[in-house]
Amino acid sequence: LIRQSLIDSGFSIWIDWERIPTGVEWWKSIEKAIQDANTFLFIISKTSIASAVCKDEINVALRSNKRIIPVIVDDLSGEAVGEFVPELRKINWIIFQRERIFHVELNTEVDSDRPEDREVALPGLPQYEQALEKLSREIQTDWEWVTYHTRLQSGALTWEEERRDVSFLLRGAQLEEAERRLLEAAGKDPQPTLLQTQYVTASRQEETRRQAAERA
Repeated sequence: LIRQSLIDSGFSIWIDWERIPTGVEWWKSIEKAIQDANTFLFIISKTSIASAVCKDEINVALRSNKRIIPVIVDDLSGEAVGEFVPELRKINWIIFQRERIFHVELNTEVDSDRPEDREVALPGLPQYEQALEKLSREIQTDWEWVTYHTRLQSGALTWEEERRDVSFLLRGAQLEEAERRLLEAAGKDPQPTLLQTQYVTASRQEETRRQAAERA
């Protein structure tokens, strides 16, 4: 229900729908999708906070300083969520609580052994529309910075993966923009990562060295 509503609002959504056994390639695809995402929407439910994979996913998002928006759908205490990932208690939650914002009915026309395939989530109006509007505002706040943060992190990760080869560093106008963006990031969410700062610093050092060599 939330996914379709966001798609209808113009957002591009990625979800790992497949029930694939945990493996290296599978996890790499999940990790890359999180790193490439501008916003990490975490659905807090009784199922998700009992999942080791969900815990790994939220930790990837935290390490990448992603904008994380927790969406709570089950009646859970702050203590229960804090035991799962303590950092989640520090982030403002969006409430899409079952039986308050939406309810679930069974679609008897669907033939499947999996209960979730036969479940249909229906919104409770106007509460659902109000919660969706709040969620949309949260996603779009400082959107230009959020999307730039993702691009800069992608470049920094490539540089790291290539053993910090100088040929992957920023130069010229791109470097100047990165330095300006980091200076303007004070108080914004998400904050720059340590890797991003190292990436931009190394880029400036290499640019200074290169310019000095050209003058010489």
